[in-house]
Amino acid sequence: MSIKSFSVIGVVIALSLAGCSTAYKSYTSGQIGCAEDAIEITNLDQGLYNSTWVATCKGKRFFCSQTGGSGTTVKQVTCKEELK
Repeated sequence: MSIKSFSVIGVVIALSLAGCSTAYKSYTSGQIGCAEDAIEITNLDQGLYNSTWVATCKGKRFFCSQTGGSGTTVKQVTCKEELK
């Protein structure tokens, strides 16, 4: 495989993850009471039926998880504010 092929694969992966981040902003918004465009998603760890991530909004961090769904089907999302 050429270096050019690896570059294309990297771009595809980056764009896929960016799309996932948008979905997780949507999942998070109602849980933390913050607009999607003000949320930053980090530490996203996606499993087949469970995912975890950290959402930051207005200087506050929230630890979130999604269980019981796959793909675009989400069964339960919970977020808890970081303890200080």
